[in-house]
Amino acid sequence: MRPSAKRLPLLVLVLRFAMGAALLIGLTGCPSEDPESRARAPIGVRHHEAMQAAWSWLDGLEVDPVALVDRGVQGKKKLAEILGAYLYLLRYSTDPSERLRLLGRVREFAVQANRPEYHNMLQCNLREFNENRMSYLRVAWLLDQLGQDTRFYQAKLVEMRPRLEAVIAMRPPVQPFRIAVYYDHFGWEKPEVLYASEGSVLDRRLPKARYQPMTGYALTHEVSAAFLYGLRRTQDALVRDDLDYLRWVLPGLVVRFAAQSNIDLVAELVSAMTYLELHRLPAYRTGIAFLVRSQNPNGSWGDYEQYRATYGDGVDQKFYLHTTMVTLRALLEAHDGAWLRTDAAAAAATRPAAKPPNPRRSHSWLTRCLPGVECALPGHRQLDRRPAQAVERDRSERTQGQRQLFRASAPGERGERAAHRSRQGDASTVVAAREPEPRFEFVQVR
Repeated sequence: MRPSAKRLPLLVLVLRFAMGAALLIGLTGCPSEDPESRARAPIGVRHHEAMQAAWSWLDGLEVDPVALVDRGVQGKKKLAEILGAYLYLLRYSTDPSERLRLLGRVREFAVQANRPEYHNMLQCNLREFNENRMSYLRVAWLLDQLGQDTRFYQAKLVEMRPRLEAVIAMRPPVQPFRIAVYYDHFGWEKPEVLYASEGSVLDRRLPKARYQPMTGYALTHEVSAAFLYGLRRTQDALVRDDLDYLRWVLPGLVVRFAAQSNIDLVAELVSAMTYLELHRLPAYRTGIAFLVRSQNPNGSWGDYEQYRATYGDGVDQKFYLHTTMVTLRALLEAHDGAWLRTDAAAAAATRPAAKPPNPRRSHSWLTRCLPGVECALPGHRQLDRRPAQAVERDRSERTQGQRQLFRASAPGERGERAAHRSRQGDASTVVAAREPEPRFEFVQVR
């Protein structure tokens, strides 16, 4: 039977809707076969495979902190790196069987950290002590975060603490806030040297072109420490000026160091952008795509085969482990970590408005842009206040029917009287030239 004229438009609409839905399902359900397009959208397409491959590589890696020292590798540092990798895997894993597998591996490393020969911080020489002091603290901190028993380890930390504070008093750390994180965690009273901020790269406000790899690492460490290395979502250490500067400088550094194939630094920069909620910027996606493309077939990241003749299999622990750990962390935080929030309240959490800005930091642009000039801040030389005194004196003399004009002059030159008096009968008035604007002079730094 032929459909009526009134029912025909309805059938047409139903057919069009069905065809459109089928087309939409086909577009979204079929992944692109183009390798370049997959590289540009790595989070949704290749992230799971990259994570599983890295996890398998880490499971096959042996990390004995005592034996590694005999092979020329810093054992405590490598133990901290692999514990960090498993901390982030556990943090973002929800499958019970996967978590049991990860915890079993963590317990193996906890056994290594409880060996008496591992705790040699009182017997080693000064060079070895300085090389391992941060890693020694970090391993204990990581084991605490992983829920392991650290009572024996913390007892050793208490024994090591006097030597640590004696060493940092003689030679303050470049970035004292990194050690301060562990002091806060263990409930130790921080020595005065850990309150210093001279090592802050962020305070220097460097232009993008002046960043070298080491200064780039230092910048990312400041951001990571503010967010407790990714374990908390908010921070109260960075003020608005800091956040505005980071939003300007980080994207350019990601693009620049990705072009130089610096996987370690790009991974750290991507993590910093994740913490600061800069995931909407094009450079963020560029960094993620670069990291996924750079993964080795065995699941690791980096290219250090030129050192294998020197270190043998130890090249995996000495070089590949750190690059793999920071890259895996960046990818986990970007996707499984669910950092990519869009609500305004969550975004505002990283911009503390209650904390007053640091006046030295807010006005530090002046001393950078005008060499030899200092601001009138506490601890600095004050500006020449003679013009303000001249104005105040002028105000007081007006009440007496007199007016004197003092102009701000160069050092050593006296102010001149710029008024003359004319008489009309018994009344006398003061006819004065126009008073110039006070001119403040900056004190030159010698």
